[in-house]
Amino acid sequence: MLHYFINSSIIWLACLLVYEGLFRKVSFHQYNRLYLLVGLLGGILIPLANFHIVKTASNHTLLDPITKIYEIKKTAIVNQVTDLSTSPQTAQVDESQIFWWMYFLGVFVGLLFIAKEVFALCILYKQGRKTKESGCLIVETGKMHTVYSFSNIIFVSSKSDYTQTQWEFLLMHEKEHYRQLHLIDNLFLILLRIVFWFHPLVYIFFNKLRIVHEYQADRAAATDTAHYGLFLLEQNLLQSAPSLTHSFNYSPIKTRIAMLLKTKSTQKQLVRYLSVFPLFILFFLCCTQTSFSGGINKNEKIITFKGNKIQFEDFKLIPYEYQDIMRQQKKMFLNVVMPDSIPIQDRTTGLTTMHKVETAAAPAFLNGKPIFGKEEDYLLNDYDSRYTDPVLISSSKNLPTHIFMQLKNEFDKLDDGEYYLRGNNMVIDDKGKMAFYENVGLDNYTPTGDRKPENAQELMKRIEERMVSILNDEVRFKAAHKEGKAVPTRFHFGNFQIRVKNHQARFLEGVGC
Repeated sequence: MLHYFINSSIIWLACLLVYEGLFRKVSFHQYNRLYLLVGLLGGILIPLANFHIVKTASNHTLLDPITKIYEIKKTAIVNQVTDLSTSPQTAQVDESQIFWWMYFLGVFVGLLFIAKEVFALCILYKQGRKTKESGCLIVETGKMHTVYSFSNIIFVSSKSDYTQTQWEFLLMHEKEHYRQLHLIDNLFLILLRIVFWFHPLVYIFFNKLRIVHEYQADRAAATDTAHYGLFLLEQNLLQSAPSLTHSFNYSPIKTRIAMLLKTKSTQKQLVRYLSVFPLFILFFLCCTQTSFSGGINKNEKIITFKGNKIQFEDFKLIPYEYQDIMRQQKKMFLNVVMPDSIPIQDRTTGLTTMHKVETAAAPAFLNGKPIFGKEEDYLLNDYDSRYTDPVLISSSKNLPTHIFMQLKNEFDKLDDGEYYLRGNNMVIDDKGKMAFYENVGLDNYTPTGDRKPENAQELMKRIEERMVSILNDEVRFKAAHKEGKAVPTRFHFGNFQIRVKNHQARFLEGVGC
């Protein structure tokens, strides 16, 4: 959520700075209005966009058989994660709940203010004297206030307070608001102010767009610029109008008069609006939820992925030869701690030597919450009955099978050969959604001397793109639970082989493991 607000703020601030620098002083009010509206919508929608850049399988990612088997069979454990999974969790105040209570309180207060204005307008409408003129409904309230309009309903203290010329100014001004559909903009802005009541940039957008509305209405009404400007100054002393309406004396009056007297902008100045296109391309590149299935830079301990903050810790890698020993220790002891070095026997010489245990980074926290897991790789002890695994919501028994069935037609199009589904470091959040993954895709293994599949590159790229889409938008789980509470968990994807022969793909679960 914080990531979304940061991206929204970046977009809105950049749009406002560009507006102030390039567009504010030109008289193309319709374009300025469109720009401000698009900027507002861009700040809301662009951070929600999700683009996935998938690296095409290339020769350097294809492993020879010995390396492939080693990669498949090696597993990892980390004593830090074991401590997290077995240590009692102290009760803490949920800060997110406090945040949401404060947010909805602000929304409620904003709705109350709007309800108050609606009620006041209804009272004035009901009690006022109504007449029709030039397609507008005139409501004479008898109260001391400036002229303001809501759609084609114009609220005025009394028509007799104005000369014929002044009344024509007022009528043309308010009719232009109605003709330009400024009410729609206004309602959208008010809704946005309620939803983003805490965000100062939304209020700036509100003021900028409202003044553009007045520029448009002034231009239509000012048949006599001198008298119209003087009339504006006179009306500035009257009581202001509700925010739901468009007020004739909307400030700043000096700015409105200056815009009336300003020489019309030339057509050449329209060129500056072309700067909007590279600006929004930059927004899409920098402020969207972009994920890379080809790998994550884990040199930093905390990364942002799909709006989630993933914290990595150093995991100890266990060679295949030492797995049986670790399994025996797990059965004998409640808390198993992986040593820093382990004995490895050389099968050729028979000599046993000590080898330092290597480490690799893997996800340990999701948005500050510890990540659990029962899979062998990350060692949540088997005896712990307080933990339940996540369950895929699908007719398929596991995620790789589900992906294979969804992409069966694409796999059938591949040339004959051996292919491997891969997926590392998957994390499922406490809502059952895929929160993180890396290196998701498909590898091809072709023995030396065999003909390599000719169409593998292009098809594998499309398959990888579809896999990413499935993980992000289609896959759902029943969340893992610990002590009855939903928790984030690591998900063991496994390694699975697909064999294609005569354009018929077969899923060989667990081959080579």
